[in-house]
Amino acid sequence: MKKIISFLVISAMLAILCVPFMAVFAFSAVGDVNLNYGTVDIDGNFNADKWAAATLVTVDESNSVSWSGDIASTVKVYGLWDEEGLYFGGEVIDSTFTYSNGGYDGDALQFSLDVGQTFLGTDEGRAIFYSFGSFENAADHVLVRQESATDGEVADGEDGLKLKTAKSASGWVYEMFMPWSMLNDDLNEKAGKTFTPEAGGKINVLLCYLDRDDGALLCASGTFTAEEPDWGPDGHGMTYTLQAKPAPAPEPEPEPEPEPEPAAPVEEVPQVVEPAPAEPAPAPVAPAPASGDLGIVLMVLAVLGSAIAFKTAKKSKN
Repeated sequence: MKKIISFLVISAMLAILCVPFMAVFAFSAVGDVNLNYGTVDIDGNFNADKWAAATLVTVDESNSVSWSGDIASTVKVYGLWDEEGLYFGGEVIDSTFTYSNGGYDGDALQFSLDVGQTFLGTDEGRAIFYSFGSFENAADHVLVRQESATDGEVADGEDGLKLKTAKSASGWVYEMFMPWSMLNDDLNEKAGKTFTPEAGGKINVLLCYLDRDDGALLCASGTFTAEEPDWGPDGHGMTYTLQAKPAPAPEPEPEPEPEPEPAAPVEEVPQVVEPAPAEPAPAPVAPAPASGDLGIVLMVLAVLGSAIAFKTAKKSKN
């Protein structure tokens, strides 16, 4: 009896311990994702810092379903939008990296885009698929358009498309720009509708990854709505909602200029003023005789003159 009880207790404990691990690996659709507004240069030099403004979605066994083989890869998708188009970039962690020789016959990504949710809830069996692999030669990059009214390959640089891929240490990286003009042409050809890119607009997405090794398909998986794969519009397990353009950051207010320090008081130095040299005293001037004195002098001279004249006349008579 004790052994039975011990067995039941251990079994219950193991069951309890396993629940968290089962929850970790349980499937859950990607669901709603806010797609940030922004622009990035598509040149094939992918790095996370370059795409820092983008919305990141990591696709692995937790949010994707395999319809062939076991999921052993991880796909990181960075997304942005602006008035010109959609921007996708990211890296694929894949230990069995394989180049494509044509179309997407190697490791490949497929974006099924229901732009504007145009096909959701309709009788249309598929939205439009855009597929590409990684090419060793840059000139070989092509995007394969499928389930459209004009299926075929669109080369890098054609119709405004930009597509760049490269091998990496852990798998491969990619960058892609899809102009609204191209997407709307495809939408109009198939559904007779177009999409106006603006904040609040929605795009349903089914992202599929084809993992190959030397031509053999190891795994095929996708971000479906449920664990039962559905490639139609109702099976797209991710919905992008376009976000508004962020307001420009306010310019920082200028720092107040520091108050000038008061000037040190200037010590006044008394100036020594040399006395000006004294001007020489004017030479003494003899005072002019007063008018009364002059009359006396003239009288004296007149008397002397009369005396001399009298004396001279007297001598003449003698």
